[in-house]
Amino acid sequence: MRFGRGADQRQEPAGVQDAGESGIAGLTVTVTPIGGGVGVTATTNSSGEYTAAGLAAGQYSANVSDPVGNILTTANDPQTVTVAPNGAGSAGPVGFQPTGAVVGRIFRDDNGNGSQGGTEIGLAGVQVRISNGSFVSIVTTDANGDYTLSGVPIGTATVDIVDSTLPAGVTRTAGTDPSVV
Repeated sequence: MRFGRGADQRQEPAGVQDAGESGIAGLTVTVTPIGGGVGVTATTNSSGEYTAAGLAAGQYSANVSDPVGNILTTANDPQTVTVAPNGAGSAGPVGFQPTGAVVGRIFRDDNGNGSQGGTEIGLAGVQVRISNGSFVSIVTTDANGDYTLSGVPIGTATVDIVDSTLPAGVTRTAGTDPSVV
């Protein structure tokens, strides 16, 4: 008795596999009986498909390992799959989208030239709002004025300095706020 389905690479976060969105090979799928018992593992092939063989009729939880540098775009991992007495069952597709990082620095521009010079310090504690469609996150600059946000879905993102967190008397001298990256 067995079941299987696939894991695919999404280009956008819609949760639907479109033409040109390929399967993901090499992901581990853990299939565990609901209510306890010994589970099995399977590995996705080059099409993102897998088969879990040797399962008795019943309900199982199928959990696909998240590929590094991706986020889940479907709300079905893990998912419950029923294996019928005839040994057949099918899991729904699980989608993932590649991610990237947004990095930057906020600094005190003492001479107003738009570039950070040797004695111009980074501004710590400034909040930066980063958004990409339904994805929104706020990060805070470190002691050097640097910020990094990993796990941002691919595509353009809007970066917006939260003005109320800037030190008193500070004004922008370079770039645009908000900016699109």
